[in-house]
Amino acid sequence: MNKWAYGVNTIVSTIIFFAIMVLLVLIAEQKPLRLDLTETRSFSLSGQTRNILNEIDKPIAVKIFISASGPGAQNKDKIKDLLNTYCYYNKHIKYEFVDPDSQPEITRRYEVKTYGTTVLEGYDKKQVVQTADEENITNALLKLTRKEQKKIYFLAGHGEHS
Repeated sequence: MNKWAYGVNTIVSTIIFFAIMVLLVLIAEQKPLRLDLTETRSFSLSGQTRNILNEIDKPIAVKIFISASGPGAQNKDKIKDLLNTYCYYNKHIKYEFVDPDSQPEITRRYEVKTYGTTVLEGYDKKQVVQTADEENITNALLKLTRKEQKKIYFLAGHGEHS
């Protein structure tokens, strides 16, 4: 009788163990954990960028015009890592790389003149960025999502001392 209870206990424990493992895998596939352990936080977005990403509730398409072997090709992996980080924080952002040499019709449609140009589209607007870094992409996202254009006024005096 003791051996029978031990055998049942072993089988039940094994089934529970595998059920927990399957559950952990399913949870991990939903939202993988990302940790940036670099000293300079190279693979993390700033708090301001994450706040802007939290406000995006409509699709945004990002097209990066980089040739496979031409100028800017060495930056493709860095840009891909950055955009993957943006996509991690907001599911509405999708990106694709466009080779201007093999897809000239798309390049003409977006009026791209230089390699490395990034075009962001969403909220019925379009923004063009020449350098795909966090600052420029976040500023473009802010301009896309902003309801109205901010106005800056300059006041000119009449020669009086301030």
